[in-house]
Amino acid sequence: MTEHTSGHAHQGDDEQPLDLTAFMDADELDRLAADARAAVRGTPAGYADMTTGTVSYPQHTHPAGTLGDEGLVIEQLDQDPGAGAPAPVKVPRPRTAWQDWVPELLISAEARLARRRAIEHAAAHHTRRSHLYLGRLFKAGWYGIRYGTGNLVGHFTAADSYADDIAKAKAAKARKIGEASGNDWVRALKAEKRAEGKARRHETLPVLGAAGATSYVAALLAVAQVWGLIMAGVILLPAMAALMAYGQREHARRHPDLTPVVHFEPATLAADAPLGKDSFESALKRMGLIKETSEIHLVGLPRAVAISAVEMTVELPDECSLAALVAKKDKLAQAFRIRPEWLDIRDGEHSAQVVVWMASANPFGTPFVSPLVDEPVRQDAWGKGILIGFNRRGEPVYLKLAHVMVLLGGASRTGKGMLLRNLICGLGLDPRVNIRLAAGAKPGEHMGYSSVCATFFGRNPRRLVALLDALLAEAYRREDVLARQRRAKFSEKDLAEFPLELAIIDEFAQYITATELVPRPGDPEKAMKAGDRIAEQVEELAGFAAALNITVMLTTQDPDAGTIPRKFKNNSNARVATRTRSAVQTNAILADGATGAGLRAHDIPQELRGAAIVDIDGADGELIRSCFIEDEHYDGAEPIIAAGYALRAAEGRAPGQFADQVEEWLIRATGETSAAGGPNGSGRPGRPAAAVIAAPILDLLLGAFPEGADRVAMADVRKHLADYDADRWGQGDGEERPAYEARVGKQLAAEIEEALAGTPAALESKQVRMPDGKRPTGYLRADVEAARNAARNNPN
Repeated sequence: MTEHTSGHAHQGDDEQPLDLTAFMDADELDRLAADARAAVRGTPAGYADMTTGTVSYPQHTHPAGTLGDEGLVIEQLDQDPGAGAPAPVKVPRPRTAWQDWVPELLISAEARLARRRAIEHAAAHHTRRSHLYLGRLFKAGWYGIRYGTGNLVGHFTAADSYADDIAKAKAAKARKIGEASGNDWVRALKAEKRAEGKARRHETLPVLGAAGATSYVAALLAVAQVWGLIMAGVILLPAMAALMAYGQREHARRHPDLTPVVHFEPATLAADAPLGKDSFESALKRMGLIKETSEIHLVGLPRAVAISAVEMTVELPDECSLAALVAKKDKLAQAFRIRPEWLDIRDGEHSAQVVVWMASANPFGTPFVSPLVDEPVRQDAWGKGILIGFNRRGEPVYLKLAHVMVLLGGASRTGKGMLLRNLICGLGLDPRVNIRLAAGAKPGEHMGYSSVCATFFGRNPRRLVALLDALLAEAYRREDVLARQRRAKFSEKDLAEFPLELAIIDEFAQYITATELVPRPGDPEKAMKAGDRIAEQVEELAGFAAALNITVMLTTQDPDAGTIPRKFKNNSNARVATRTRSAVQTNAILADGATGAGLRAHDIPQELRGAAIVDIDGADGELIRSCFIEDEHYDGAEPIIAAGYALRAAEGRAPGQFADQVEEWLIRATGETSAAGGPNGSGRPGRPAAAVIAAPILDLLLGAFPEGADRVAMADVRKHLADYDADRWGQGDGEERPAYEARVGKQLAAEIEEALAGTPAALESKQVRMPDGKRPTGYLRADVEAARNAARNNPN
């Protein structure tokens, strides 16, 4: 298609495009290209280049590079999809489904159920008020008798026509006392009134009416005499209905500003009305959220979405918004005579649309039994998350543990233990998670979980320091792996090699206030409080370990601003608050300003045990109630934990079945193991045994090195091995010293050779110079660590 400037004719096939870009500098070209892209970006093809809107000139009349006398010819080149340009995008026409033609009541069982509930409520509402309605009907009947009698008398005496005139004449007579004309006027009006009344009484209609009324009364008396008052009452019903209707009409005519005698309170406006357009709109008007002249619009019909709950989608008028509704949520609940936690308001498809959910009974009244009680199946802590409870809508709420730090807090006996119970039971059913549980108060409450815990011990601040040191060491090791692979973080596919390490520190306040002394890092000769060291370690882990599949979860009761380390709180993006005692405690758990945003954990009713406000992925600011797993009459978690252990054992992931870097660190640091709760599973660490944990020989050898030493003598190695397993490495009864030393040396060399099989590394004892100048046979730390790394990286 071609357009021409004014005054010039099209020249046919003798034209060729002229590229004006040859006459432009670089800045002008960039500007032109940007303008061209912007101009066509909204077209179906979205294709922009420098050929959009080119200029042509007749090539046979002008030399190259000149425009000639004809001026410019603006030519729009047609795009040819076959020449490399993208084809225009065809926008499909919206298709109308058959459901769009059918009323929602016919295809939606939820809409039909909501309508049935509304009808049932209306029937019950009016039935409860039937005595009021009956009284109003009798009152209307009385008005009918009174007004009817008065009107009949006024008609047949002509008072309805002359009463006003006679009254005016009497008033004029009173103002003109003594004048005869006033008396004559009154007498004349009265005479006319009597004549008019007499004429009306002789009309046909009054005569027939009187005869009919007499016959009706006679028949009524006869029926009462023969068949009794009940049948007479049936005969009397038409007359009563007529009198009631007449009384209602006359009262409304005479008193238009008053409420009609017979009126019915709309069921949709009752305080206990189910959620609907009229009830919600009335509540908004009473709360002053919308104008009296405004109205809301339903999107679809209200739907019954739970046993006692209804949900509907509405579009709000301009003066109202979602933020205003949330701010007035307590008032709206008051208008419906429900508790605030029974009402939920969320945003819809656009800013003027909201989805309102309301229950007519406590949605948390019945405990939600964990589905794991009946079906303890494998869980997915990383992707789907661990089920911890249900929200008010009955929807499950999952805590995802991918790249997060977790904070759980609340007042004593408000449901933290049950939330933790749900979490550990679910985690036990995911073999990709190493559970490290440090109980701060009473480890006996958690003994039932020990078989699935890679680490479990009771209140022991020094051991927690060692555990966090081990996690830091593991974090730095994993960080080195990521650096070599040029990656930023681990993903789910890495869980097989780098399982999710979850350290749960229960009753964290008991640890952070611990006054036991531990060596100060970097200066072992100096000491510091264990609580201070734990706070430093938690903050350090929170700063970078989440991306390394290492998570720390803190639980605490009666929190305050100083209970949770500041950096940990800032880096924890999964927070759960059971009922707290004050707004300060709520903000200490959830976030500064949480109460101002409506997350008021201190307002959770005391009787609602197990309720919590969660601020986690997929449930921001959600009120939930944790699932119930029996813990008083019997241990309902036992079959779940047993299933979790069986699942882990089948995959070689039960405690003691795999090389546990963290527990090996604890053994080297303390000489005791806490895998599966220690030797007896009670949370008391003890001497390791092969049945509890199988430490690789190279890791065991590293444990023989004194802290901070880079070399160790063979005598110290033999002592360390004997302490680890006296039956295997200790000197037997009657065994000579030289024979014992030779046996241990050969056995140690054989196991080292087996551990390094398939690797280019080798490790043999050698003479090492000790600090005292002696040169006994022994090992260097660097040699042992190199051999251990070679063994771990061995693909075989």
